[in-house]
Amino acid sequence: GKVVISTDVGGVKDVMSDGESGILCPDNDKSKFCESLEKLILDKNLRTQMGEKGKEFTKEKFHVNRLVSDIKKLYLELLNQ
Repeated sequence: GKVVISTDVGGVKDVMSDGESGILCPDNDKSKFCESLEKLILDKNLRTQMGEKGKEFTKEKFHVNRLVSDIKKLYLELLNQ
């Protein structure tokens, strides 16, 4: 897995976990973005750990079985209204 550094905009929080699978920086905060990038460049273990967490996060959150289960649950809720 690869580590993500992003600004905290849009739906980024939906596809990564800040501090675990990547780093979110405040929008337009160039110094925080540069600090985070430097931190990852200098710490191979952190890059590896966050990359693996990102891979796990994505597999859990977007696995086809989970998505099918969520859609089924939604349909059942709608039918019971």
